Amino acid sequence: MTKRRYFKELRLQQFRALMEIFRQGTFTAAALALGLSRTSVWQQIRSLEDDFGVEMAIVRGQKLSLTPEGRQLLEMVEPIVDGFDGVKTAFLDRLGRMKRRLVVATTTSLLNFELRAAVESYGKLHPDVSLSLVDRTSAAALELLSHGHADIAIVGRVPALKDQPILKAQTLLHYPFVLACPKKHELVSRKGFKLSDLLRYPLIIPSVGTNARQRIETVLQQAGMMDDIRWVLDSNNAGLLLTYVEQGLGIALGSMSPFLIKECADRLAFRDVCDLFGTEEVLLVQRKQRYPLAHVSRFAEVVLNTVTKK
Repeated sequence: MTKRRYFKELRLQQFRALMEIFRQGTFTAAALALGLSRTSVWQQIRSLEDDFGVEMAIVRGQKLSLTPEGRQLLEMVEPIVDGFDGVKTAFLDRLGRMKRRLVVATTTSLLNFELRAAVESYGKLHPDVSLSLVDRTSAAALELLSHGHADIAIVGRVPALKDQPILKAQTLLHYPFVLACPKKHELVSRKGFKLSDLLRYPLIIPSVGTNARQRIETVLQQAGMMDDIRWVLDSNNAGLLLTYVEQGLGIALGSMSPFLIKECADRLAFRDVCDLFGTEEVLLVQRKQRYPLAHVSRFAEVVLNTVTKK
């Protein structure tokens, strides 16, 4: 009779430890999230490594991260763990015996424009759901989702998304990059428009940490012009940027909602600069789950049906 290896046998708790190591970034934070000691979490990971015969996590300086093998395993087990942990919640949800709450993390612009109709429609369809909308930059909203503090994130495509195997994304729309100027500004109709033309004027640009700012800086750095930029205001509120264009502080550059462009077209002139900066892809992002909650899936459906058909 084969002797059972209780300590070394694969257990769900080991998979949970792997997930929290990825989400939290340290043994201490993972232990806190799991309600275990730091040593226990360390032992769970080492037991996984013994069972699979590969290294799962590495520490470099103060940073703890998963190895490529650890990431592959995480991608496989995350739906299993979420499915197991979510069975009771999903079951009670189907019976209508669970208090339904939905947290959506997204950006100021999307809340102001594209999502307004979807939020209103969802509220009418599901008045029993407690809906919380959280205003964040794309990167911050994605972090809330990956740490389990939001159910859905609607964000621009950020580089960190490619390192999140536990998330899935669907494209909603693309924001164009535009230049916003006073109506009679010379750049509105200039032919043979070049990147260097922008740098002759004070710029009003998106804040550090936003997708649009990163794109602008990347393009300028590649052109060797980063040191020539002269910005007078940065903000992650596109409406605020345009207000200061109207006041004559400078010209604004960034990715903007077509709704905002249309709303301000009678006061300002807009020039498409997608040939220089491209477009910003907007995504609806969720965690991969075996038993997704119906009211969460329904919100995603409402957004997809509302936003993509505009």
